[in-house]
Amino acid sequence: MISRPNTDLKAFYEFVGSKFEQEPGLTPQEVIAEWLDEEDWIESLKQSFEDLEAGRTISAEEVSRRLREGL
Repeated sequence: MISRPNTDLKAFYEFVGSKFEQEPGLTPQEVIAEWLDEEDWIESLKQSFEDLEAGRTISAEEVSRRLREGL
C-alpha cells in the first residue's frame, strides 16, 4: 500500500465528503477502497511517466506483435 503524507489528510477529508454526497449509501470500507484504488492508479501513472522519460518503452507495433505471438 502506498503511503500519503499527512498533508493529504485534507484531500482525503474532501474525497470522503464528495463520495458521501454522490453515494450516501457507501460504507466506510467502500470509500477507503475507492481512495486506495485511486491512489494506486495515480502511482501507476507516475511510474509510467518515469518509464517514458527513462526510455523504458516499446512501440505500439512491438506491443501488437507480442500480443499476436502470445509473448
